[in-house]
Amino acid sequence: MQVSLDSPCLNSILEGGFKEGQIYHIFGESGSGKSIIALQCACELARHGKRSLIFDMDRSFTPLRLKQLAGSNFTKISEKIFVHVPENFKKFVDIIEDLETYLVSGVKLLIFDTITAHYHPEPGKAKKNFRLGKKFNQTLALIWQYSQDKSLITILCNQVHADIEEGTSTVFPRAGKLIRYWSNHDFRLEVPSKRSPQRVISLLEKDNLVKKSCRFELTEQGCK
Repeated sequence: MQVSLDSPCLNSILEGGFKEGQIYHIFGESGSGKSIIALQCACELARHGKRSLIFDMDRSFTPLRLKQLAGSNFTKISEKIFVHVPENFKKFVDIIEDLETYLVSGVKLLIFDTITAHYHPEPGKAKKNFRLGKKFNQTLALIWQYSQDKSLITILCNQVHADIEEGTSTVFPRAGKLIRYWSNHDFRLEVPSKRSPQRVISLLEKDNLVKKSCRFELTEQGCK
């Protein structure tokens, strides 16, 4: 199964659309369009009778955003989209370890927004951070396994942090090494201008080199 969006740019960089059994890691600063891309995918699946499960890790989901994307089909589409809010890292881990119970008949898409919302390593706490990283890695492995076994489309939305050096800043995904080990596709979103609705999305190789990129427009009705 393949899910195409109403955006020539995104369909091109996704090589036709989101595909089942694949994990898509999409990272960028707040407001860059990560959540809208993921929710747009859920709306498209709902139009074909398929269900989506959103883990609203940072409590950013709003019915208004869904209504804008769904338009006149809001009622029908909203019935196919389920939202769960893990309260903390332990709750997140517990849910993934028991994910089978959440995968009701017809669920085709998992969205984690934001996947690192409850993952908080602490400076100077090496042992604690090692245990935390190990548990997070095991949880990502379970997500990967479910994606494979159940032929799910999985979207991991992620925030970024900046590494400032010699007057320049390079943006990296949070917990990028762990997440990119398990993801099949890694996309970076950029905002060229705060005053413009245009966004740049880049497909990255595993060595962080850009394989290809394109521009799209972010609107209330989705990515165009």
